[in-house]
Amino acid sequence: MESKLRNYQEESVTKLILKLSIPAILANIVNLLYNLVDRIYVGQLCSEALSAVTAALPYTTILAAFSALVGTGASAIISLKLGEKKRREAARVNSTAFVLLLCFSVIVMIPSFFLLDQILLLSGTSATSQVTSELAKEYLFVIILGIPFQLVSAGLNQNIRAEGNARVAMYTSVVGAAVNIVLDPVFIFGFGLGVRGAAIATILGQAVSAVWIVAYYLSRHSHLKLSLRRFDPHCILPIFRLGLPQFLIQVASAAIILLYNNSLTIYGSAMDSARGGDVALAAFGIVTSLGMVLLMPLYGINQGIQPLLGYNYGAKDYRRVKQVFLTALLYGTIWMTLGFLVAQIMPELIIRIFNRNDPDLQKFGAMALRITSLFMPVVGFQVLSSNYFMAIGNSRTSVILSASRQIVLFIPAIILLPLLFPEGKEIYGVIWASPLADLLSAIIAAIFLGFEIRRLNRLIRANEQAA
Repeated sequence: MESKLRNYQEESVTKLILKLSIPAILANIVNLLYNLVDRIYVGQLCSEALSAVTAALPYTTILAAFSALVGTGASAIISLKLGEKKRREAARVNSTAFVLLLCFSVIVMIPSFFLLDQILLLSGTSATSQVTSELAKEYLFVIILGIPFQLVSAGLNQNIRAEGNARVAMYTSVVGAAVNIVLDPVFIFGFGLGVRGAAIATILGQAVSAVWIVAYYLSRHSHLKLSLRRFDPHCILPIFRLGLPQFLIQVASAAIILLYNNSLTIYGSAMDSARGGDVALAAFGIVTSLGMVLLMPLYGINQGIQPLLGYNYGAKDYRRVKQVFLTALLYGTIWMTLGFLVAQIMPELIIRIFNRNDPDLQKFGAMALRITSLFMPVVGFQVLSSNYFMAIGNSRTSVILSASRQIVLFIPAIILLPLLFPEGKEIYGVIWASPLADLLSAIIAAIFLGFEIRRLNRLIRANEQAA
């Protein structure tokens, strides 16, 4: 393990980023398949089934927030501790993270069963058809049963990557996603369970991933042995402090999706009282899916460079920290630009992947896709910058950058922009909120980055003078 970590300071930056990011990217894409495959399959049932799965998205985003709070914070500390050669402390952080994830599972799961109807009403089903509401309830009930598996698999997998085993982390996601993909058509169509079958396949895949991770940490292959006896209450606040930015991103995302869902269904119904709400919600599910397809590789780059940034920052190799980040930013910008071109050139093809039989959905979805992707090339600035500050232990700046898009810009835009459009056309204001927030948050991130690069240059010069 020591030789592997020394490579963080000695090996080519480009080679290291690719070595650590590609497995993370593949793992994230495979992880994305949990939701993506569900939507593709249920979309073949009917538009209302796709709307139902989309209505459950705010809740599943909240679940991701808790796994990010613990997993991102713990993995950042583990990277820093390993960079400082404090392996025993890193192992305590890992065991503490495991206990926290189990506790959050119980805290979230129990009240969710009693508040199921209220959760779905908040998610926008009050303005959809009765069919969509019932299907959403069937889907979400099963998802709640699998909360412990989701939190443990998503939270602890980041720690595997932090100790340098990116390939094992990738395999963990691949195994779970493979189970989900294989079982989806069996339960949805073979057993005739519809959206309930999609949810069952999802939680079974997450269960396999969770068992795989626990088995790995109990084996001889991990240096961060998992043990309840290593739980350390003193690790809780540092984990929460560094995991808070990603937690806030996810919570804000859930709040935005809630607001988005409700705005889409209300203004969609104003545009077309017959089925405008269902069509708008289904289209948003597809647009979100493409956004996730593009963001998952970006998050993979984030996860890949996090141990590099943390280790080298802990080792005070600031020149390498700067080089790692700027190289990752270049890759991220190139990727998001490719996504922008695809969304602009062939939106109709993307919509037809999810549903071939609804011309209303295809027309509205293609229009929404073109608008929301307008400023995709600059999204990497905001996403990678927030992660950078978190990786070096500057959680305050990371929180500011995370909140700038999600809370300060996006939410007011969703509320105010529809007011600028005539009656019956307000839904266009909701759609334009996303690209506007992308552009403005990228500008804010670029300003913070400029100051940070200057600070790194000063530290680099100080190191050279001391040498």
